[in-house]
Order: sequence, then structure tokens, then C-alpha cells
Amino acid sequence: MLADEMVSLCRELGLEKIKVRGDNVMFCCPSHGESNPSCGISITKEIGGCFACGWHFNLIQLVAFCKQIQEWEAIEYLNSYFNRDFRKVDCAGKFPLYSEGKASVSRFLPHTALAPFRSGEISHPYLIKRGFSEQDFINFKLGWDSNLKRITIPFYDTKGNLLGFSGRAVLNESNPNYEVVYGNSPKYLIYNNFKAKDTLFPLNLYKKSDTLILVEGLLDALWLHKMQFTNTLSVISAQISRAQLEILKSLDVKTIILCLDNDKYGEAGCKKLYDNLKGNFVFKKVIFPEGKKDVQECTKEELDFMFKNLINYPVRNFKFYEGE
Repeated sequence: MLADEMVSLCRELGLEKIKVRGDNVMFCCPSHGESNPSCGISITKEIGGCFACGWHFNLIQLVAFCKQIQEWEAIEYLNSYFNRDFRKVDCAGKFPLYSEGKASVSRFLPHTALAPFRSGEISHPYLIKRGFSEQDFINFKLGWDSNLKRITIPFYDTKGNLLGFSGRAVLNESNPNYEVVYGNSPKYLIYNNFKAKDTLFPLNLYKKSDTLILVEGLLDALWLHKMQFTNTLSVISAQISRAQLEILKSLDVKTIILCLDNDKYGEAGCKKLYDNLKGNFVFKKVIFPEGKKDVQECTKEELDFMFKNLINYPVRNFKFYEGE
């Protein structure tokens, strides 16, 4: 295959930031999503991989992944595209994540996409230590990505359609098999370019209310649902997107309770969310018990007390008059 042919095919597959470097065509990895190209494929050998997430693939698998088709369909596609018989290339490594296709709000994933994460280890000592039970893993359909060493968290819409996955990195000193160093990878990884910021989490578990508890982390949201605060949603990060704002408006929410982490980053996140959403809702804020950093450190009794004793947000700074 010629370099121009490989570049043309990569463009046809919708790959981004395509560059030719020697015998390789480099591009942004379609598996884990990134802004700088760390993924590439050999022009002559027709096999490739991603330096960032460890994905290994051959050209057939790359086409199947990007086109959201089966491998036999990818072979037919390549035969037609290049007008020649395309042989199947051996690939060192495995096709990780899930091969059923990329997620988007307009195209749902089959529930069989859960299967790769449900075999073997399902519960995880990190979450067990945090108070989640093995039954919670089943209820929330959590899994374990043995390739990238991440807890997998599925996203659904309000009708239960599977949209995509996030992978949560964890550190567990007692079991080095689970260790992930945050410095080399983000805490949360979005699989297959799924646009997580186009939705809220977990919409499939959310019970409509005129009051919404808004958290940042996915596990924080699941913890509150476990504690029966079913009017909880996560915005995934403190920056609200236009799509998320439209979802919030569609839920007929009047009051938003800001419940981010009890530290300077959580406070900064509250301010950012308020600045993005002010004018649309009334805002309240929780006060954490002394020494508690986030909702996962709080008992059901502490959470009940927190949500019954809210303060208005933003907190106004009054200048008290001091008499002579």
C-alpha cells in the first residue's frame, strides 16, 4: 500500500490530525480520544497501535472500529475501496475496549458492549473500601477493564439506551494489579470518543424532582443514588456544556443543590457552575461535616442532615458596622 492510499483511507475513516512519519501514518486515537496524535499504523505492514492506551490493531480492525461494522464487513469495504482482494493481516495484541462501535447520542450501543467488562473481576477493592457492595456493581453495571486497568462506568439515556463508557483510574496499594499512575493518564478516560459532556449521569436512574443535587464525579453520583438521593446528577466536570444545560431545562428543575468536594477545587467548581447556570435556577449549597471531603465519606445520617440544612448560594459577604 502507498502512503497516499493509507492517508486517504484514514481521512475516509474520520481520523483526525493525520500525519505521515516514515513508514507510519499517525493520527489521534479513535479508541480513547485525545488532542495530540499518539496512534499510528504501518503503511507496509498494515498493523498499528496507540502509545497512550495500548490498543493494538490491524487495518481490518481499525476499519471495523471506525465504521462500526463487523470485521468481515470491513474486509468487503477494503476490497471495494482499493479494488483488490484484501488479505487478513495477523495482529500482535488484542482488540480492547469494545468492538461494537463508537457511542454517540444519535447512535446507541448494543448492551452486549458490556460483556468485555463483565467477565472475571467485577467488584473492585477500591470501591468496596469506599462503601460500595458487590450488589452495587451489579445494580450500576460497573465493570473492570483489565487492559487499561480501569473501573468501567456505563452511560445511559433516560430510556435506558446505552450511550458509552467512562473508565475510572484507581490506586490501590494493597493490590498492585490495580494500580494506575494518574501522572501518565487522566483520572477519567472516555472510551471511543463518546461525547460525555453531551449528557448527564446517571440519567437512567434519575427521578424527576424540582430540586436537583448536582455533583461533579461519577462515583459521587452513584454513591448518592445508593443512599436513595435519586434526584442526583453528575456534570462530569465543573464546566457545563450547552447540551447539558438543555437537558437540565428539560427536567423542569427549579432549585440546584451544589454538592462538589469539600476543598478549594470543589469551591472553585461551585463558582464555575453557578456562573454558567445563573439566571436559570435557584441555588443552594451543602455544608459538609467537619473532616469530610466528599459525599462518599458521609454516612446516610450525615447526608440527611446536610440536605436538610442547606445555605443559599452564592454566600453574600456582608460588611458589619462596628460602632464607635
